[in-house]
Amino acid sequence: MARPVPSVDGGVLEIVRRERALVDGPVRPYQELVDAVFTGRGRWVVDVVGRRYGRGAARAWADRRGVDARALPRDLRAEDWADLHRRVRAPRA
Repeated sequence: MARPVPSVDGGVLEIVRRERALVDGPVRPYQELVDAVFTGRGRWVVDVVGRRYGRGAARAWADRRGVDARALPRDLRAEDWADLHRRVRAPRA
């Protein structure tokens, strides 16, 4: 072991590219959605998404994905973000 012991923590992060992207099409609209959710008014993902895209749609998405109503943006998995993007970019009926 090194002496003196360092006073910082360290770690290794390995990033592996997916064979297929989770989001089809241009990346910019996806980036804008993520930015809007992290910086939008409201505390929880469902609240922020609801203000921007409709509360009913936000609740329906969360229920379908099993996302807690009080989930924070950091709590979403990559698949949740991709599904949310597909859901909000789809034309409304």
